[in-house]
Amino acid sequence: MLKSKPISSALIPIVCIVLAILPATARAQASRLYMPVLSASDSLDVGLALSNPVLESASATLIARDYSGTLIQGPGITNPKTLLLPPQSQIALLASEIFGAGISTGWVEVQLSSPDVQGFFLLFDSRISFMDGAALSSVPTNRLIFPKVTSNPSTANWLTLINTGDQAINRVAISLFENSGRLVAQGYFPLQPRAVLSGRITDLFVNLGPFDGYAVAEATALPVRKVLVGLETYQYRSDIAVLNAANESVKFRTGYFPHLTSQGGYSSTLALVNFGNESQTLRITAVPDLDNQSNLPSSMTVERSIPPNGRLEERLDQMFGLSGDRLITGYVQYETVGNGNGLTGYLEFSTPDGLLLSAVSVEGESYSDLSFSHVAEGSGFYTGVAFLNANKDYTVVTVDTLDHNGHRVASTALSLAPGERRARLLRELSPAAAGQLGGTVHITASNPIFALQLFGTESLTVLSNISVRGSLLQPQASSRGVSSQVGASVLSADGSALVAIPPGALAVDTTVEIKPVMPSDLPKPSPDEHLAGAVDILPAGTSLRIPVRITIPLGSPLSPGSELPLLIFQPLLNRYDRSEFVGVVTPSGRSVSAEGSRFTSFAVAVPDAQPADPAVKILSLAPTTGGTGTTVVLFGSGFSPNPTANTVAFEGKNNTNVAATVVSAAETSLAVTVPPGSLTGTVFVQVGQVISNGLRFTVVDPFE
Repeated sequence: MLKSKPISSALIPIVCIVLAILPATARAQASRLYMPVLSASDSLDVGLALSNPVLESASATLIARDYSGTLIQGPGITNPKTLLLPPQSQIALLASEIFGAGISTGWVEVQLSSPDVQGFFLLFDSRISFMDGAALSSVPTNRLIFPKVTSNPSTANWLTLINTGDQAINRVAISLFENSGRLVAQGYFPLQPRAVLSGRITDLFVNLGPFDGYAVAEATALPVRKVLVGLETYQYRSDIAVLNAANESVKFRTGYFPHLTSQGGYSSTLALVNFGNESQTLRITAVPDLDNQSNLPSSMTVERSIPPNGRLEERLDQMFGLSGDRLITGYVQYETVGNGNGLTGYLEFSTPDGLLLSAVSVEGESYSDLSFSHVAEGSGFYTGVAFLNANKDYTVVTVDTLDHNGHRVASTALSLAPGERRARLLRELSPAAAGQLGGTVHITASNPIFALQLFGTESLTVLSNISVRGSLLQPQASSRGVSSQVGASVLSADGSALVAIPPGALAVDTTVEIKPVMPSDLPKPSPDEHLAGAVDILPAGTSLRIPVRITIPLGSPLSPGSELPLLIFQPLLNRYDRSEFVGVVTPSGRSVSAEGSRFTSFAVAVPDAQPADPAVKILSLAPTTGGTGTTVVLFGSGFSPNPTANTVAFEGKNNTNVAATVVSAAETSLAVTVPPGSLTGTVFVQVGQVISNGLRFTVVDPFE
């Protein structure tokens, strides 16, 4: 399912829940998390992993309660249980490892010392015949939507609703709407403090006939604060799907699913809920990956209308007329037409035999700082990731794989064109991650992206979704105040250098300045090295709670994917110290992306042991200034007389390359035209695998 392979990802030998950075809007409320299910038996076990992205220790106190809300006690049980989370660490444990072998059925409240901690849980059985998980609930509400509810006993559809508060709710209304929007049944149920309603829908509505639709749970006798969290599971044959109940107020007029799979033994089913008194018309678009699907159009769009309080559930192969045995992958987008309030929903992945099943909730918000809670690449498991750039600009995505101690295992950078989707196994993106069990994946994007992670067994017995957690870092100019609660992507005045600051990284609101430094203005780091690039980030000496992502522009291009140690320049001592971080050269070769744990002067260096006169060299440009369409002659050596054998790259937005058209070519000169989208920056030439030095060209377009 990822890169034309059955989508499996790996998470298990440690079934887990992991901490991640919350969206800025929810961060201040995240001192408590909720795991709606607790079990420790061969037929149903629960794994929980906690991850701490902060550069200081945190603690998590886990409190287990039974369905009546009573604290679970007994022989061999430790409850509550406090876990220490060292800086940037991950802890992944089974329920019995947390509370003891005597723990029974119930739910768990997690009280955190840091709002930056998040979690993920996983349900599975001892034979690993089923497995799926979801993020821990962080924001209770008073109205929830369970997006798939059925009375069909073969699906084993199970609903769980929890009153997380310390006061009783006299009436919780549960309303059942069939797909047509008709209200089929409504019941009222009391819910005691910290108690649970759990079971099949036919347990709550004993006289219910055949039913397919969704349910809405609402605290009608409203408590003082929002207290409801919910979860549902369903099953086709052996594998299960797990979905958190959706907050009714969170609806999206435009929604994305970064991965679809159809044909070749797989199917995807789209389910969207329109809870409201007005019908909504929507356009649904599937964009297939065309690298191995040349017979398909670049996109396919259909329209659907969902009646008031209605629900759409339709397989994508039937929706778009897909056929054949060849696997089709891509992504799905919907957008409402007119003034609709938006929808909630999910996309289901399954196989016809029911052996594989998972469901992912719709994504309506893209993020520039993201994390996934677990890695399982080995022992029969694998992890797949998909990234979608829905922007109109190129996006540079840096993927860091960390072990359970927070140590970097691998870093890779990729460039996504506007509208591009990239899906790979994690081991393909980062070969060093092969064989890794446990840890996290952290992603930073120069423009916000959508992302998805799936894992499963290579034997194709289970499939599981790992929820993405992220923050949208708004771009802002250098030398402006940055909110410690919200963070920002701070750009240098010329746009070449950037520091991406996640929420919670700064202890207090701070004015942040970043500026590139000419390597010639700094001393050589050693007799046999020279500086390739440097930046100053102010206020110097500012310590950070969470690492930031730094983009350092390079004076001349380097080989993409190269890794360079990140150096810290000490101006008073006139020396460089090596940091614990490593930078990776971005796909354009124009910049280095690296993490940092404080604000200071950062630099990267390369060995001097390169030929004094490279095989391809630019000596001069004529002219050195111009606008789009201007003819520029590059004088130098090592060029190919075949125009198509020379790649001439001008600088583009976000340190990307913009290819120029070569009008004429000789071994010592190239004539090109300045391409649209070019910015002031270095121009270089690549002939085969050899990259030249770079010379600066100033773009004077009035709309630059």
